[in-house]
Amino acid sequence: LLIGAMAHAIDEAIRRAQTHHAPLSFTVIVPANRNVNRSLEASTFLRRSLLAPHRRHTYNEGRQHAHAAGRERASTCDTAIFFLQSDAAARKWPVTGELC
Repeated sequence: LLIGAMAHAIDEAIRRAQTHHAPLSFTVIVPANRNVNRSLEASTFLRRSLLAPHRRHTYNEGRQHAHAAGRERASTCDTAIFFLQSDAAARKWPVTGELC
């Protein structure tokens, strides 16, 4: 439900940017769950998606400002990364294999 609402809000923001030919780009990083992430996968603004296999990447839990450096955690689940962009953003900041 939360991911679907977020995907809808992102699509609406990019749709507005499209009408003004403005660059707008979102990178969404969430646990990989095809049932939950369908709305992101179905977006007309999706330029690329990636899957980072569990235990093969690390993350900061979001409180890195409050902890000492080096508090990375090994991921215990696959992570999905979605790149959603307006046409102008795709030209300005292309999501290339080099980036990924």
